[in-house]
Amino acid sequence: MQKKESLTVKEAQKKMEYFCTYQERCHEEVMNKLKELGMIPEAKDIIITKLIQDNYLNETRFAKSFAR
Repeated sequence: MQKKESLTVKEAQKKMEYFCTYQERCHEEVMNKLKELGMIPEAKDIIITKLIQDNYLNETRFAKSFAR
C-alpha cells in the first residue's frame, strides 16, 4: 500500500480555492475534502478561515444557490 504524498497548507489551500471556484460549496463539503487530503485539524481551520476571508466559501451564497 502506497502512502499518500502529504500537502503543505499552501498547496491544500490552492486545491480548495479551485474546488470552491467551479461550484458553490458548503463548509461540510470543504471539511470532508480536506479530510480526504489528510490535513490535520489545525491546517483545516487555517484553510477554512482563509477561504472565508477571500470569499471562496460563503454559506449564504451556497444556500441561495442550493435553493435555486
